[in-house]
Amino acid sequence: MGRCGALVAAMLTLLTACDRSAPTRTGASGSAATTAAPATPRAPRALWQTYCASCHGPTGRGSPVATVVFDATWQTARCDSLIRARITNGVPNTTMAPWGRMLTSAEVDGLVGYVRQLGSAR
Repeated sequence: MGRCGALVAAMLTLLTACDRSAPTRTGASGSAATTAAPATPRAPRALWQTYCASCHGPTGRGSPVATVVFDATWQTARCDSLIRARITNGVPNTTMAPWGRMLTSAEVDGLVGYVRQLGSAR
């Protein structure tokens, strides 16, 4: 393999390794499943409890590893598209993981609305 071929192989290996670090859905057998969207989007509150509450807290009050999301300052400083992007893509160099492979677009939109509800329920 020439120098160019070795470089391409190394880049593909790196990209594949990076892809494995993202959260993936697992099937009943525990093996990685396809990321096909469920037929019906899951309820935002259930998604929050499953994916978000362990870090952000059940009511969005935050924790030592995650931001408070119910606070008025946080709520007004972030538009829906930014919240959507952070849920989907995560936040580099933080504990906020990218959930775009785990959630459908409709589910992400539901979570954005749920985050807004947490802010209004103070």
